[in-house]
Amino acid sequence: MSEPPLVRTEGPPATGERFRPFALVPLTVVLVGMCALVAVPFLPALTWAVALAVIAWPIHARLGRHVPRAGVAAGVSTLLVFALILIPAAAAAWRDPVGVDIEKEVRGLVAAHGRDAFRLVSGSVNAALQCLVGQHF
Repeated sequence: MSEPPLVRTEGPPATGERFRPFALVPLTVVLVGMCALVAVPFLPALTWAVALAVIAWPIHARLGRHVPRAGVAAGVSTLLVFALILIPAAAAAWRDPVGVDIEKEVRGLVAAHGRDAFRLVSGSVNAALQCLVGQHF
């Protein structure tokens, strides 16, 4: 006499298999929520990264046409973006030996001119990008 197989291959699924999706769905929801909680502190950095990538794309595309190696073009683009961020930040933090506080001057400009100050700064940034890339933004 042969014994019946230990694993049933025919008929309805075993009781545990029927309820497995009902256990896995809440577990999946909990794990996705925990992943979101881990990712939340990084959202500002990711937002800045996306914004900088979108802003730097025209510079990188132009460099990519003139530089034969893609890695070199990416490195130069990264250095340009870094310089465009670091130089103004250093200038804003810098205090002139004569006593001119650049941050105070910028705040005064914004207070005096309101929305026109944004146009002035925007025009300066566009002029700087036009010098670097050679096209108007």
